[in-house]
Amino acid sequence: MKIVTNWLPLLKHAWSIRFIILAGVLTGLEALIPDLPSFLNLTDRQFSAINFAVVTGAFVARLVAQKKVTDNGES
Repeated sequence: MKIVTNWLPLLKHAWSIRFIILAGVLTGLEALIPDLPSFLNLTDRQFSAINFAVVTGAFVARLVAQKKVTDNGES
């Protein structure tokens, strides 16, 4: 495994990283506050669907070239 050369701009600008962080926050909040979905007036299924959508967004965003984070600056 090798770290990419442009890891700092990747952390700052990549949408996939943002989605992964959001998914981690949602999962962490759910673990810390088990009643969070009901507090937000969501069913457990709806909260899980939101988490799934965020993780899916991260997957899709990782496949899309972004001008600020590609090695050669091309999209």
